[in-house]
Amino acid sequence: MNFSKIFVFIMLMLAISFGPSEAGKQRKPDKKHERIGQMTRDAVEGVLLAQGATGSG
Repeated sequence: MNFSKIFVFIMLMLAISFGPSEAGKQRKPDKKHERIGQMTRDAVEGVLLAQGATGSG
Protein backbone atom coordinates (compact mmCIF):
# COMPACT_ATOMS: atom_id res chain seq x y z
CA MET A 1 0.00 0.00 0.00
CA ASN A 2 2.75 2.47 0.92
CA PHE A 3 4.68 1.57 -2.22
CA SER A 4 1.76 2.43 -4.46
CA LYS A 5 1.32 5.84 -2.76
CA ILE A 6 5.02 6.61 -3.16
CA PHE A 7 4.94 5.44 -6.78
CA VAL A 8 1.93 7.64 -7.58
CA PHE A 9 3.58 10.61 -5.86
CA ILE A 10 6.81 10.18 -7.83
CA MET A 11 4.93 9.81 -11.13
CA LEU A 12 2.92 12.94 -10.33
CA MET A 13 6.09 14.93 -9.63
CA LEU A 14 7.67 13.71 -12.88
CA ALA A 15 4.57 14.63 -14.86
CA ILE A 16 4.57 18.13 -13.39
CA SER A 17 8.29 18.68 -13.96
CA PHE A 18 8.20 17.49 -17.60
CA GLY A 19 4.97 19.29 -18.44
CA PRO A 20 4.72 22.07 -21.01
CA SER A 21 6.49 25.29 -20.14
CA GLU A 22 5.40 28.81 -20.92
CA ALA A 23 6.49 29.80 -24.41
CA GLY A 24 6.88 33.49 -23.60
CA LYS A 25 9.90 32.89 -21.40
CA GLN A 26 11.71 30.93 -24.10
CA ARG A 27 11.09 33.25 -27.04
CA LYS A 28 12.89 36.36 -25.79
CA PRO A 29 16.38 34.81 -25.54
CA ASP A 30 15.90 33.13 -28.91
CA LYS A 31 15.13 36.45 -30.59
CA LYS A 32 18.12 38.03 -28.87
CA HIS A 33 20.45 35.28 -30.08
CA GLU A 34 18.99 35.50 -33.56
CA ARG A 35 19.69 39.24 -33.65
CA ILE A 36 23.29 38.69 -32.47
CA GLY A 37 23.75 36.15 -35.27
CA GLN A 38 22.41 38.59 -37.86
CA MET A 39 24.71 41.36 -36.65
CA THR A 40 27.72 39.01 -36.76
CA ARG A 41 26.84 37.89 -40.29
CA ASP A 42 26.49 41.49 -41.44
CA ALA A 43 29.83 42.43 -39.89
CA VAL A 44 31.61 39.53 -41.61
CA GLU A 45 30.03 40.43 -44.94
CA GLY A 46 31.15 44.04 -44.46
CA VAL A 47 34.73 42.98 -43.80
CA LEU A 48 34.76 40.70 -46.82
CA LEU A 49 33.38 43.45 -49.03
CA ALA A 50 35.96 45.92 -47.74
CA GLN A 51 38.79 43.50 -48.45
CA GLY A 52 37.48 42.91 -51.95
CA ALA A 53 37.13 46.65 -52.63
CA THR A 54 40.69 47.47 -51.52
CA GLY A 55 42.23 44.50 -53.28
CA SER A 56 43.91 43.16 -50.15
CA GLY A 57 43.48 39.63 -48.94
